[in-house]
Amino acid sequence: MNVIKGDATVPVEGYDKVIIMHCCNNIGAWGAGFVVPLGRKYPRAKQDFLKCSNPALGAVIFSQQGGVVIANIIGQEGIRSRGNTSPVRYDALETGFKAVWKVADHFRKQELSVAIQFPKMGSGLAGGDWIIVAESILRVLEEFPLYLVELST
Repeated sequence: MNVIKGDATVPVEGYDKVIIMHCCNNIGAWGAGFVVPLGRKYPRAKQDFLKCSNPALGAVIFSQQGGVVIANIIGQEGIRSRGNTSPVRYDALETGFKAVWKVADHFRKQELSVAIQFPKMGSGLAGGDWIIVAESILRVLEEFPLYLVELST
């Protein structure tokens, strides 16, 4: 896994397709965290997410804009609150990563170069443990170029 500093909404260069994956909730809330800048840059990803009513945990809502594919992974049950301090669902994220693998493999079979990038998903507002998420990403997606994009300060 490559770790780079920057803006996770900006695709890494040098690939025909870049999949930007991140963790979303299953209640249709889009208004805090990484989705704010993502929705500004890729409004279709936000629109496609908001069109889905009660998506199942583990589902992925894909949106493509040019060479960038946004993977809205439904890996969070509800949103963080006093009664729900860790809404992340690791099994749902892993199911989503498997769907991302299928899309990346589809591009690879078309002889397109593909990379997968992401912020530290599931460990911010979703309240999860980044180490667990990262291990799952590596287990499922290790054969593709992976880029963790950390905010530059």
